[in-house]
Amino acid sequence: MIGLVALLLGFTFALAVGRFETRRALVLQEANAIGTSYLRVQGLPEPHRTRMSQILVNYTNNRVELGTASPDKMAPLIVASDRLLVELWAGTLAATDTIGNSALASSLHSTVNEVIDMDSSRKAARKVRVPGEVFLALWLYIAVTAGMLGYARSETQGRMLAGILFLLFTMSYMLIIDIDRPAGGNIVESQGPMIELRETLKQQPPGTFDIWRKPVAAPAP
Repeated sequence: MIGLVALLLGFTFALAVGRFETRRALVLQEANAIGTSYLRVQGLPEPHRTRMSQILVNYTNNRVELGTASPDKMAPLIVASDRLLVELWAGTLAATDTIGNSALASSLHSTVNEVIDMDSSRKAARKVRVPGEVFLALWLYIAVTAGMLGYARSETQGRMLAGILFLLFTMSYMLIIDIDRPAGGNIVESQGPMIELRETLKQQPPGTFDIWRKPVAAPAP
């Protein structure tokens, strides 16, 4: 019975950690997508460059807050995130009308689409959890195993050891639940890549990459 409980705990722990690693990888992928979009936006003419750059900065700030927010504060941040994505795509279409069907337009569409897709991926990854029936069955196995071990070891020392084993199993069980709750647990995916991106965007405002660009001549009246 102890071996069976340990096996079930191991499989459930591996499942929860695998999903945790997936959520952490998505943070890095989203930060890369936003950063690439920001760099490509710098090739747009004004006022599209400044507008799109600000939208991406605001979106990055929102993602950092959303990644560390408690469940009761997520709803307004999600609404703001969805609104910024609408503004981002609207800005992309407006910029495309200006630059036409160029290579920059094609690449910008690709990276902005990736940013939008990453939002859906991260939402889906946070909703996927270990089924509740698995946790219920695991808890029943732990309780029955502890009861049988305590009954088999009638002496005081034996029951004390059974209690310690039950406590260790329970701690492992609670750890798995914590890892499996991305929005309400203490163990959440690191927002390090997104925080680093936010600092990078602060240091690279629109115009940073214009040091060797030739000024565009104004159209004749």
